Amino acid sequence: MVGYFTGVQPLEPEGISITVLPGNGEMFEIPAITDAGHATILFIDAVPEGVLDVFKGIKNSSEFVARMANVIEEHFHPIYERTDIDRFALIDENAFLQTAITPILNPKYEIIDP
Repeated sequence: MVGYFTGVQPLEPEGISITVLPGNGEMFEIPAITDAGHATILFIDAVPEGVLDVFKGIKNSSEFVARMANVIEEHFHPIYERTDIDRFALIDENAFLQTAITPILNPKYEIIDP
């Protein structure tokens, strides 16, 4: 899940931040400049069925923003503390993406001994 947001105060010094929740996933926080101005990219890589895998069924941008606000409040306190919730929004209604990839391990492989 990824979105381009306003209302998040950048890190000092500005840069990319990665927070890992072992067994649940990661949050990447990336500063960006868009046609709409400065934005913060919040990108969650969630372990399926883990505590960060809560974006299923989201149908519109307002639901996405509300869910992301809940996730950062619950699991990413340093980001939440730098967020002005009254200004927290996507840069436009299409500035988010949800996708899921289920990894598949093929147990049939052959070890070749030289």
